[in-house]
Formats: sequence, structure tokens, C-alpha cells
Amino acid sequence: MEAISIERLLEIVIGLYYFAMGVDGFIKKLPIPTPSERALKFLIALEETQYVLFLVKVIELGVGLAWIMGVQSGLAWLVFTPIWFNIILYHLILNKREVLMPILIFLAHVFLAFKNKNYLALLFC
Repeated sequence: MEAISIERLLEIVIGLYYFAMGVDGFIKKLPIPTPSERALKFLIALEETQYVLFLVKVIELGVGLAWIMGVQSGLAWLVFTPIWFNIILYHLILNKREVLMPILIFLAHVFLAFKNKNYLALLFC
């Protein structure tokens, strides 16, 4: 049996996390911690648009599945970069109560950014 690399393990773990969050976006079974007042206003505004969160959850499902399966993981990383960046900013600016998980995910994404630096270059062309 072949040993799994750190990069591949991170892709699987992050993929499972985002796939689960994408599924929960549609079935809404996971408990949601109470956000701050500012964060709640932001979330209500996103819900009222009726497409932003839907689109984010569909992308989470697709990207999560791609990372779990190891298919086009660099492309998945590129597609998901604006979303995870906004998730980090949401927690750092609007909802400071829950920063541990976003910081861990941020660190994992930064680590994977070095693995996918050729895709990152596409963002700055």
C-alpha cells in the first residue's frame, strides 16, 4: 500500500469538510452557532438574494468532491479561492466568535497554494 502525502491528506480532509457543508446547505441539519448581529444581517441579505448561497453550496459540493476524488484538484483550488477567502474575511470581520476553524482552513489552503502555485499564477495574469 502506498503512503499518502500530506498534500493529498489535506485535500481529502478539506474536501470532506466542504462537501459536508455543501450538503448541509441544502438539507440544513447541522446546528448553526448564533452569529454576531452584523454577521446575521449579512447572512440574511445573502439568503434574500436566493442565489448567492445556492451557488456557493453547489461550488462547495463540486470542489469538495473533486478534492476527495483527487480529480482536477488544482482547478478546484483555483475555482474555490475567492470563496474561501471571503469565508475567512467573514469570520475575521463580521463573526469573530468563531475563528479557530477558519484559521485552520486558511492555513491548509495556504499550504495547498504552494502545491498549486501554477494555478495561482493564473489569477494574476
